[in-house]
Amino acid sequence: MSIIDDDVMSLEDMAQAMLSESQHAILANKPEPLREAVYRRVEASLRLSAHWHMKACYGSGIDPVIFERVLANEQRILNAHAAHQQMLTDLIKGGASFMVMRTVLGINKTTFNRLRKELEISESPSKCIDDALSVRIYRKWEALDRSISADVLLQLHEFSGISISAIWNLLQDWQQVSLKAENRRR
Repeated sequence: MSIIDDDVMSLEDMAQAMLSESQHAILANKPEPLREAVYRRVEASLRLSAHWHMKACYGSGIDPVIFERVLANEQRILNAHAAHQQMLTDLIKGGASFMVMRTVLGINKTTFNRLRKELEISESPSKCIDDALSVRIYRKWEALDRSISADVLLQLHEFSGISISAIWNLLQDWQQVSLKAENRRR
């Protein structure tokens, strides 16, 4: 266990982490009451050190530059989380199947079912895709560099009004046709 881990450690854990391997080896051969007394003493030293350190921090306050960095970082994390949640919601509302969600975003079945339940979605919306619409979707997909990502799926859904699962199937078919054509050229 490292004392500089990002996880919050108890003072007892810190006391254990403060001692070197050789110090732990020495203590391992000592009677239990002595080992416990040593750990309590190290823990008390840590508690006192933390007390004085915190008192100094409270007295001087948090450096404004550090505070701004913390604030900006936490805002970035919250924004990224909100954007990810919105993307999940938009994909599921747009008719993305579990297969799409697993392939594109790595979502497991439990999370997928929970999100569908929260959004009160039982069936994916479907709409017929005629040849003209299929061609328009293909051209739009080409304009998006023939990428298959969550963002592209959402853009194609918004563009066409077709369910994301149906779009996914089209893209998969088009990729297969493209691969077969490439293989024939070789």
